[in-house]
Amino acid sequence: MNKDEFWSACLNHIKSNISDQAYSTWFDGLILTSLTSEELTIQVPNKFHFEWLESKYRHMIDEAIQKVGSHPLVVNYSIVISSKSSSDIPSLVDKEQTSFQQTFNKQSKLHNRYIFDNFIEGSGNQFAKAAAMSVAEILDKHHLIHC
Repeated sequence: MNKDEFWSACLNHIKSNISDQAYSTWFDGLILTSLTSEELTIQVPNKFHFEWLESKYRHMIDEAIQKVGSHPLVVNYSIVISSKSSSDIPSLVDKEQTSFQQTFNKQSKLHNRYIFDNFIEGSGNQFAKAAAMSVAEILDKHHLIHC
């Protein structure tokens, strides 16, 4: 019996012992990725799924494995982290952009994104803007006095 036939027989045993809704939620879509004479590995979609199977259905899974196979097996789980390949992940640097734009003001040495002209004032940050403006005015007056 190959691994797919083995896993299908285990799932049929489990399906006959739980509700259709529980089966479709927790067992439908699980994949048996490996099967040896000592252990098997089940692929689950996330950590929560693994933890739920371990806490609620571990005995049922073990029972199905022992019924279908000749002896108990160690059950391992594999959690899918990402199905993307490295070519699907966008690059951090635009390959077509070869020149860099000047993003700071030469005179003030401030980044153009972080000046008061670009500040978007909202109800949640009115106090922060008022405080920043006050500090900037004090520093500007202090600077003019010492020049």
